[in-house]
Amino acid sequence: MFQTLGRRATVTEIAQKLDIQPSQIREYLTVASGTISLDLKVGDNQDTELSELLADEVISPNELITKKCYGKI
Repeated sequence: MFQTLGRRATVTEIAQKLDIQPSQIREYLTVASGTISLDLKVGDNQDTELSELLADEVISPNELITKKCYGKI
């Protein structure tokens, strides 16, 4: 939008372009600018926690030893 307008778009202009409420844009900007909790409720019905959407890539100590022993790391 900056290229089209020649300036930074306002919250209202962004909301109109995305066909959503300006309050949603403000919320997104607030979330994007700081630390958020993994307990944050997300989704249309606010019934899912953010942590549920993130992959758990933690390897247990036993898995790590087994993979090292068999040269898979």
